[in-house]
Amino acid sequence: MTEKQNNNINMALSEKQIIDLVLVAHPMMFRNAVGYGIATNPKAIHKLKNGGYLVDKGTPIRFGLIAGSSDMIGFEPVVITQDMVGKKIAIFQSIEIKTEHDKLSKDQRKWNKAVMDAGGIIEVWHDKGGVVEILRGEEIV
Repeated sequence: MTEKQNNNINMALSEKQIIDLVLVAHPMMFRNAVGYGIATNPKAIHKLKNGGYLVDKGTPIRFGLIAGSSDMIGFEPVVITQDMVGKKIAIFQSIEIKTEHDKLSKDQRKWNKAVMDAGGIIEVWHDKGGVVEILRGEEIV
């Protein structure tokens, strides 16, 4: 919900709600979950009585892009002019989602600067008490 769409609601939005709003505005964005896990055969995973799991063997894996990379990545199709009249190019786009009390980390600012310096589009969609504030470019590096 942008400020225009949300005049009377002052409830904090969840990350999922903000992501849903991003996808309406930017359908070519994709979730970029960054983390670590174990790749293994399902037969090597055993559920314990305490609710935890025991993994007999596996290979550590890292998924997503680098630490600090945005919650959502994708591209913005753009029609350019002159020598490529009528052709579309895709400009890399990176959108960070922040709920009401979240702030950008040092790694996230570094990522934003790298994307912006390379000519990509960067945005932070930040919940401000039920209203999404959209920050762009120099505002967030």
